[in-house]
Amino acid sequence: MKGSSGLDHPVVYGKALSILKQYEASGAVGFLALVIMPDHLHVLFRLLEPCTLAEIVRSFKGRLSPTLRSLNLQWQRGSFFDRRLRISDSVAAVLRYMQMNPYRKSLLRIDEVWPYWHCSSEARLWMVSDKDIPPPEWL
Repeated sequence: MKGSSGLDHPVVYGKALSILKQYEASGAVGFLALVIMPDHLHVLFRLLEPCTLAEIVRSFKGRLSPTLRSLNLQWQRGSFFDRRLRISDSVAAVLRYMQMNPYRKSLLRIDEVWPYWHCSSEARLWMVSDKDIPPPEWL
């Protein structure tokens, strides 16, 4: 595995996971999965209370920003997007995309576990494997 030079930092991962679990405990979201890459991150959650996706994303970024600043890191520059899954979207496909992201970017070998990936027990119901490494045939 290559060394961390960006958002893929244990402190960032820990703080992001903590924030998302706090949102879940408050009843704001049903947290499903997180993957942090060197230059971006993916989060999958279900909105539970009457709030907007934009509100949750803005709050999440605001709460994570002090940690990023303390590490001399910043959010990705340029465009970013957040979107709701449609009824026709496959949750399994989104989870697979998230899990495969570091492998597709050659950040580690297929037999290694990406340390900045978290999948809830609920989300594991959609996964092909309960392991934190993807099946080799996905590559």
